[in-house]
Amino acid sequence: MRPFLRNSIAKLYLILGFQSMMVGIPIIVLFLQENGLSLQEVLLLQSVLSM
Repeated sequence: MRPFLRNSIAKLYLILGFQSMMVGIPIIVLFLQENGLSLQEVLLLQSVLSM
């Protein structure tokens, strides 16, 4: 297998791993709370957007 292709596959698995861990969720929650939403509103928004 070509080195470029091997590196691309490794990067893809790395990105998929970070997505499955949901690394950005705590950052989004803090951002929304700083902009005036309560925790209840943030959770309601996330549940609506997950549908």
